[in-house]
Formats: sequence, structure tokens, C-alpha cells
Amino acid sequence: MEFGVLGPLEVTHDDREVEISAGRHRALLAALLLRANQVVSTEKLAGRIWDDRPPRDSRATTQTYVRRLRSALGDGLVDTRPGGYLISVTPEQLDLARFDHLLQQARQTNQPEQEAGLLAEALRLWRGPALTNVPSDALHRDEVPALTERRLWAVERRVDLDLLAGRQDGLVSELRGLVSEHPLRERFWAQLMTALVGSGRPAEALQAYEALRHRLGEELGTDPGTELRDLHRAILRGNPVPATPVAPEPVPAKPVPARPIPPAQLPPDVSAFTGRAAALRQLDGWLPAEPDRTNAVVVAAIEGTAGIGK
Repeated sequence: MEFGVLGPLEVTHDDREVEISAGRHRALLAALLLRANQVVSTEKLAGRIWDDRPPRDSRATTQTYVRRLRSALGDGLVDTRPGGYLISVTPEQLDLARFDHLLQQARQTNQPEQEAGLLAEALRLWRGPALTNVPSDALHRDEVPALTERRLWAVERRVDLDLLAGRQDGLVSELRGLVSEHPLRERFWAQLMTALVGSGRPAEALQAYEALRHRLGEELGTDPGTELRDLHRAILRGNPVPATPVAPEPVPAKPVPARPIPPAQLPPDVSAFTGRAAALRQLDGWLPAEPDRTNAVVVAAIEGTAGIGK
């Protein structure tokens, strides 16, 4: 069984698609896969399934959804653990785990060509925007932006390495598509301007700067940042455009655990009061010996500080 979250949610077995038709079942599976091999609390899952507005019977309904998910995926993948559920997968079964592993390898190498190749391999795992077929506003608000940012960082880093290697001509078309898709991401505009100058097209680089400056002013009331202003000034003066600086590393993503985390074992709850025999006898003494046909109710108030066993 293989799972994909770097694009529409996808489940395959022996190269055949496993259909998860219900939208809430897909939200449940996506929430588990994004925390693969970790226990996800029932409350957290309910928030993902019902967008932080779970019904009163959400715990029982979540159990039902888990049973149906097990029926679709087979036994042994989704385990019940104290307080929640866990999906057990190997890194080879989940595209997100493979993506993070390749990013980690890219960070560790000191060979630019090898790093660019690892980043390109990682980016090929993406099939489109993450989880587009999962109807969960909570997931798209809390989880998808972080996934998207890791992908965009990998794109920026790979483009930086290509520019440093002198591959400007092949990047212009790609970067035009990136600034169209992410028009307020200034890093892509700086890379486009650098690629245009490196391709002998400084006039187009200046036009790109003006297009961004106009857009920022119209939409945000701001000007381009320092990096772009310095680059614009260098192009106007005819100065050599320095090699684009390599993008800084993002905060490393928490790796997918290799195996499930053992559940915490809590002691059993107490079965009776201790040291309250006299108080219990007094309360019992206030109850009528014979049934009261008037339906009168005995009310007793117990006071004391918190934690003394009221």
C-alpha cells in the first residue's frame, strides 16, 4: 500500500488506485498520514474531520469512520492507541517521508550538482497542490501552508544552484511561470531578473522589476525589498549582477518516525474512597430508613480545598 499527500490524496495498492470515496474519510486519512507513525488524538482528528466544529457524538462517529477506513485499507495499518489512532507506514510507502528524506540528503551534501539533483528528485514527487481533494478547511489552514512552504523553498534552492552553475537560459520560462503563480514572492522575481540579465536581456529584467513594483504598490502599498532594489540599481548602472545568494535553509521538518511510538501506560483509576468511612456513614445516616412516598430529596453540601477527595 502506498500513500500520496503531495498533491491530491492518493492511495494505491499494486499500482491500482484504492478509492476512498467519502470526503470525511479522506480528511481522517490525511490527518493520520501527516503525522504518520505518531498517535493522533481523537479530538485532533475530530477537529480535522469537522473543521473544529465536531458534533456531540464525534468520538463514536470517528470510531465508525476508522472502522470503514480499515475496511478500505486492510487490517494492520490503522491502530487504536490510548487517546487516539496511529497509521503505521514505512518511508517508502509515503511520498511526504521520501520528500523530507531527500531534502535532508540535499542539506548534508557539499556538492552543488548533487544537491541540485536531490532537490529536483524531491520536487518530482509533487503532483500538484497538496490535498486538493480533501474537504477540510482545518487541514488546509493548519497543515497545507507548511507543506507548500517546504516545496517552494526547495524550488528556490534548486533555482539558486542552477543560476550559480550558469544555466540561466533554461530558467527564464520556468521563473515566469513561478512569478505568475506566486506574484508576491519576491525571491522568484529576483531570480527571474538575474536569469534575464544572465541571458543578455537586461531591459526585460527592468520591466519585470517595474511590474512587481506596480503590483506591490497597488495591492499592499509597499515597495520591493532590499534585495530587489539593490539588484535593480545594479542593472540600471550596468554593473555586473552578482551570483544570486543561495536561499537559507528552512527549519528542518520533523522526520516521520521509523516505527510507532509506544503508548504511555497510565495507572488504573481508584475504585473507592480511602479514609472517608466516618463521613460516608454520616451521609448514609441522613437517608430515610423507609422509602419516602413524598418524593423528598436529601441534599448535602461538601466543602473543602481542591484535591482532598471530596
